[in-house]
Amino acid sequence: MVHTQGVRGNVELNNVLQEKQIFSALDEIDVSPVVDDITGIVRAENAMVSMEESFQFFNWVRMKDGFFHTTKTYNTMLYIAGEAKEFKVVDDLVEEMEKNSCEKDIKTWAILISLFGKAKLIGKALFFFEEMKKSKCKPDEKIYKMMVRSLCNDGKGEIALELYKEMTQRDMRLDLTLYKILLNSMAKSGNVSAVNLVADDMNRLSQIPKPDVHVCVLKSFCVAGRIREALSLIRDLKNKEIPLNYEYFEILVKGLCRAGNIADAMEIVEIMKKKNVVDAQVYGIIINGYLRIKELSKALELFQSMKESGYQPTASTYTELCNTCSI
Repeated sequence: MVHTQGVRGNVELNNVLQEKQIFSALDEIDVSPVVDDITGIVRAENAMVSMEESFQFFNWVRMKDGFFHTTKTYNTMLYIAGEAKEFKVVDDLVEEMEKNSCEKDIKTWAILISLFGKAKLIGKALFFFEEMKKSKCKPDEKIYKMMVRSLCNDGKGEIALELYKEMTQRDMRLDLTLYKILLNSMAKSGNVSAVNLVADDMNRLSQIPKPDVHVCVLKSFCVAGRIREALSLIRDLKNKEIPLNYEYFEILVKGLCRAGNIADAMEIVEIMKKKNVVDAQVYGIIINGYLRIKELSKALELFQSMKESGYQPTASTYTELCNTCSI
């Protein structure tokens, strides 16, 4: 039995197509408005109706005399199927495009690579990326960025690095956010030489100021728990007589606390005191560090000490302590 919603959808679709008069002189008519209407009907369907039932609308259109699907209509179907995470439908559509010799345009490739990348089906995303490279539509900067992001998010940093190198050879650049993602991925894997390579490119190719690059690298090491590498970077900057401002110290304190090295973090605070750059935010980071390892007494002791030293605790520090004490 056909679902009532499906029948209603077919009737509405039939009215749309008749109003558009798409069954005559198709070569003179832009079918994209029709596709928009079909898309609207599919998305308006009741949630009880499956993607397969909705997809019947598109198949029904094809049965009309003189109508044929174009790359644009396939792109719309691929996008809708991707949104619904109906990857079997996506595969069927791709196979149908190839069977009907319907060429994929850059939007087709972008949809395929994006939807499989976001779904963390990286093998499929890479497959379509390589297929795109063999086609008439070569990957542009947007596609490369998409792949680098997906690979890093899926823990495939080394492959992301290779694609990044291809980008630089083709005079393509990452934006600052994506540089940070790639740095974090390289730092997490312990590939220090790759971190240095990317950092050098950030300044040399993308003209990002060196101090900003140094901060990004330090953060990447600290987030990845690579404290030895972070300290090595700090020593290197000091040897080069590069001024270390508050931001460097705060990042290092946070990294040390995250790694459980609170004693070392306190040594950094003592250095900050001598430079007169310590503040309530840094104390709050260390208090949070004590709370993370369930050292409430030490957190309260430091809390009292900072108040006696004239530092007003932040609202977040009060909240963290109150929440811990109430447990």
